[in-house]
Amino acid sequence: MPGFSIRNAFFTIIVCLVLLAIGITSRMRMPMDFFPSINLAEVVVATLLGVLMPVGIADSNSILMVDSAHNLEQQRLPPFDAVITVCRIRLRPMLMTSLATITGMIPMALKLGTRAEHYEPMAPAIVGGLTSLVAVTIFIVPAAYLLEYGKRNRQAVTAAPTETA
Repeated sequence: MPGFSIRNAFFTIIVCLVLLAIGITSRMRMPMDFFPSINLAEVVVATLLGVLMPVGIADSNSILMVDSAHNLEQQRLPPFDAVITVCRIRLRPMLMTSLATITGMIPMALKLGTRAEHYEPMAPAIVGGLTSLVAVTIFIVPAAYLLEYGKRNRQAVTAAPTETA
């Protein structure tokens, strides 16, 4: 059974960051496609902060999923069963965190309160970023985990000597 090593942790972090970069890129490209009148000079710091916040949430969710799957593998669970179990366990907290954050952005998006116009661009960035990055976390991270660690597990099984009776 493969243990958790520095190489595994490095791979996990790199995969999570690459997938999150893809999510950010798609999120930053989307407003220009649907709203061509948006001027890039109008993108304010609040919007950029709104792009970074979902990245942090999705990154922590991804790392928790991978770490939990590693822990289940160390308890002698096959990689596929570990990923299924982790997805089942982590889905509810991920959705609760995302929905609470999205719900909290509603007053900001509706420009309620004083000086709300300064923070209004942050709300669509957070809502769209969380929506796309939660989908990436739920579907792509487990698939990448199975591709990497499932392959190692198959190699370890084929390299192990077989018993003859």
